[in-house]
Amino acid sequence: MSKIDALTVKQTAATGENGENRDFELEPGKIEFPNLAIMLPESNAGSFYDWHEDFVIRGDSSDESERNGEIVYLASDQKTELARLDLFNLGIFKIAPEKQEANVEQIRRVKAEMYCERMSFTWLGETVG
Repeated sequence: MSKIDALTVKQTAATGENGENRDFELEPGKIEFPNLAIMLPESNAGSFYDWHEDFVIRGDSSDESERNGEIVYLASDQKTELARLDLFNLGIFKIAPEKQEANVEQIRRVKAEMYCERMSFTWLGETVG
């Protein structure tokens, strides 16, 4: 991966009546997970193109064809894991080459976009600050 677009998880708040006084309390509501968009070198995108071909073009988009993934956050030593974001039930829906600027030497990249049905965040490192 060369880039992962920002992820923003949203959760609504539902109000519920409580007791005789009809006091309103906020309760957790529905969680909305964002789509995942990643950039990777075109030379490493073969498996994503194959998955897109099966999942979108051929229509094999069953639960068994969804994939899981993870994003690992590393410390500055690039070895120690600080946190992990586990991604469940990913389904690819778009893949396309990045637009290239004319007359500029650069690595050809591909952007793959996937929906994500569930995420789980785990903090593994020490608390800093």
